[in-house]
Amino acid sequence: MGDVEVLGGAEMAREVEVARESEVAEVIEVVWNVEMAEEVEVAGKIEVVGEGEMLGAAEISRDVEVARGSEMAEMMEVAWKVEMAEEVEVAGKIEMAGEVVMTRRLRRRGK
Repeated sequence: MGDVEVLGGAEMAREVEVARESEVAEVIEVVWNVEMAEEVEVAGKIEVVGEGEMLGAAEISRDVEVARGSEMAEMMEVAWKVEMAEEVEVAGKIEMAGEVVMTRRLRRRGK
C-alpha cells in the first residue's frame, strides 16, 4: 500500500511490513503535512521530514519500541490500523482514532 523508507533502522521496516499486511476493515484517510525538523520522540528518536499520508487506523502503543533510534526521512505512505492507546510522544501528544488531534507541546530534551 506504499513504501516506508527507513534510514538506519530495519526493525521498524519489519514492524511496518507486518502492519501493512494486517486486516484493515475500514479505511480512514488522514492526510497531513508532517513538517518536523526537530527531534521527534516515539519511544525513542524518529526524525520525520516531508509529507505523511496515513490510511486507516493502527495500533502503535508498544510496537514503537522497535523504532528506537531509527531515522525516517522523505514521504511516508503507510496503511495501518492506528489507535494510540498510550501516550506516544510525537512532538507532543497525538491521539488518532479516525481524526487527528495534535497537541504540539515540543519537549526539547538536551537541546
